[in-house]
This record gives sequence, C-alpha cells and structure tokens, in this order.
Amino acid sequence: MLKIWYYGGTEYMEDVPSYFDNVYEDEWIEDTLVKEMIKDVDKSTVISAHVIESPIFGAITP
Repeated sequence: MLKIWYYGGTEYMEDVPSYFDNVYEDEWIEDTLVKEMIKDVDKSTVISAHVIESPIFGAITP
C-alpha cells in the first residue's frame, strides 16, 4: 500500500525518495491495478517490484 502524508511544512519530507524506498511494500507495485496505472501514466512496464521498463530511460527502479 502506498502511504501519502501531507504536512504543513517541507521540513518533514526533505528526502521523499528515501522515505518511499523504506516504506512501500513490493506487493503494492506488483498489483495489477498499479501496473495498469503506471502503463497509462508514462507508458512504462512493471517487470518486478524493483524494475520498471521505461520507453525513455530503459530499466529503472521505482
């Protein structure tokens, strides 16, 4: 499950990539709905929980 937190100030979320790397669960990105959303948004294909194939960047990590 993806968790999104909204704060009043930016001092709480200074390192968003690190937060996401340490909080998201592999099952979330492997979900069929999530794969479809990623495909719709930027035409990338989820290969696994740790690899997304982008038509522009090639293999990338989430």
